Amino acid sequence: SKYPAIGTFNSNGPLTGTVTIMEASAIRGSDARPALAGLNFNRTWMTEEGKTPILKSFKDYEETIMYPNLLNDTINHYSIVVPKSRSVLTDKILTYFQDRIADEYGAYLPVVTDETPEGECEIIVGNTTRDLSAAVRERDVFGYSVKSSGNRIALGYDDNDHLGVGFGKILELIGTDVKNVNESGTDPRVEKIEKAAGSDIRVMGNNIYNMNDHSFDSLGMPWEARAEILADVYRVYQPDFIGLTESTTTQLNEFLKYVGDIYAVVPMNDISGLSNNYTPLLYKKDLYEVEERFFHDFTGGRHLEWAMYHKIEDPSWKIIHMNLHYSPYDEEQPPQAEYVNGELKRVTALYPNVPIVVTGDYNSGASHSTFATMTEGLALASAAHLVGNDDSRYYTWHLLGQENLFLYYKQNESTAYQNDPGPIDLFTITTDTLEAVDYKLLHLPIICWGSDHFPVFTDLKVKSE
Repeated sequence: SKYPAIGTFNSNGPLTGTVTIMEASAIRGSDARPALAGLNFNRTWMTEEGKTPILKSFKDYEETIMYPNLLNDTINHYSIVVPKSRSVLTDKILTYFQDRIADEYGAYLPVVTDETPEGECEIIVGNTTRDLSAAVRERDVFGYSVKSSGNRIALGYDDNDHLGVGFGKILELIGTDVKNVNESGTDPRVEKIEKAAGSDIRVMGNNIYNMNDHSFDSLGMPWEARAEILADVYRVYQPDFIGLTESTTTQLNEFLKYVGDIYAVVPMNDISGLSNNYTPLLYKKDLYEVEERFFHDFTGGRHLEWAMYHKIEDPSWKIIHMNLHYSPYDEEQPPQAEYVNGELKRVTALYPNVPIVVTGDYNSGASHSTFATMTEGLALASAAHLVGNDDSRYYTWHLLGQENLFLYYKQNESTAYQNDPGPIDLFTITTDTLEAVDYKLLHLPIICWGSDHFPVFTDLKVKSE
């Protein structure tokens, strides 16, 4: 499959071993990263009673990037329709395909009988009362027949062996660019998620976990596979500006295979003297041009950089995007934060009316002393906390491939974030020039496989002078 089966960190079977990030930290002390030995590949993201999918409660996050298409809609919107009367073996075969779709695509398709009202998206199996079943009563030479109409697809078959083969044919259609199995296809749907109403720009931050092949963790997720997942995120949400951390030149080149038609990277190697820039800045090249740029090396792969952009159509419109990566060690953060504070004061003095956004992996929350040091004497605040939605309380780090934190929050909405520090991948904005309209932390299950940090973005409105 395109993506691996979804797994969670657990020690005692489905869901019972689910831990918060703070509980995970206690397992290994200051390392704050629990061992991966308990990572199991199973459907622990579904409840045990009746296999009710937890995913169905995430309506705000059911986006194209998570689910591939079948015909004209995404696979998660489909149900499997069967006759009221059928054999036990038929049910077992359908359960197998249910599990395959769940494991490969993160979507659990309910099986319903033809007594239920007709839905918009259906996989119709066998001799049901649905009108489309009549189209597949004539089998082909292979003992099955598959036909579709709109967002419904029907499978007719001679016996249970041919049911398996026919359903396998339907699986082949998932994620392809076919519009209909009876006619030529169209390009697959890629929906752009528009900015919040009233906002002018979207800025995204994402720690991409360096260019590691984590197959040594028994995850089997080389960088090339992770790049495709993350690039899907950038194409769908299309922020104006992106700040990456833990990136390499090789990773950027891989990204540009997928998003190079939209984004350019701010060149820094000529002023940094380094072969790798671990905190690169990306921008929409058809809308903006780079006017000024700056780079500082904290050493150890931790950098600070910024670029000032202007709009191509209006050079008087400017914005500064700064990106950084603080050390994970508390004793190293104070001098780094002091340096950033000094640079911000220098920049605001040079460009007093230009809005500033500071993205990055802060390795600490907005309530930490590092944030206070960095923003001292400046009109700066955390965009996440200015918006103040639930996402502003979620921790942004997780184990690669680990959904348990994602699930824990969703299953314990009222208490999950009480003991966690909130996001460490922050957006700091100049409050005299910018207004935070929206903030989102993209805790979709499939994104857990792209990096050990969830991508975050904020939609901002530029205040009038």
